[in-house]
Amino acid sequence: MPLDAIFELWDVIIPGPRCLLLFFGISVLISFRDKIINSDFDECIVIFSNFPAIDVKACTKKANQLFSETPHSITSHSTPPENDAELGEWLALMVCVPVPFISFEDVQRLQNVTAIIDVRQEALFRKGHLPNAIQLSPSKMSKVIPKLKEFQVSSNSTAIIAIVASHQSEASEVSEKLGAQGIKNVCIIKEFSCGDHLSAAELVGIELETTQNNAQNIVSGVVGMMTLGV
Repeated sequence: MPLDAIFELWDVIIPGPRCLLLFFGISVLISFRDKIINSDFDECIVIFSNFPAIDVKACTKKANQLFSETPHSITSHSTPPENDAELGEWLALMVCVPVPFISFEDVQRLQNVTAIIDVRQEALFRKGHLPNAIQLSPSKMSKVIPKLKEFQVSSNSTAIIAIVASHQSEASEVSEKLGAQGIKNVCIIKEFSCGDHLSAAELVGIELETTQNNAQNIVSGVVGMMTLGV
């Protein structure tokens, strides 16, 4: 990259948030998307080894757009901690969990474009679950996935699928299955990814619902209300 372009880039990256460089990298990939898709692995290596000329201004603009549209709690987990003592745990988490974590605060803020999927056993779900959460057991997966796709289409693919689980490996397994079926924007609610959900609810200041899972669980949609019949 030319030196003047590097200076222009650092003028944006250094004063910005830590994750802005990540979004800049994504914006570069987006700008070369067609070329990358039409190239094989070796050709892609050559492309990035030579680092073709890029429009720094356009990429930094796209990076800022991606940053503003992405829940901040997701990006906070994408960068390694400064504390070396926490680095090992962070690396292990990045390896074993295929999707990002999102905070419950962001889930509440984005509730109109978020479907909460509770993958715990139904007995645990009935004891207490997040408002509007949908209990998803393996037997219901085939019924729910088409509805989730409709929900995401109705939101122009911006809808978030937020997973609630008894433990992180359970959440990871379900999120991988959803991703394999073409469900986008899957993430795990950090406070409700393991352990005692009642204690987690007290920490975030909400009251869990104890109603039974029924066929009329409602998820707020971008356009009106959408029912996921499960």
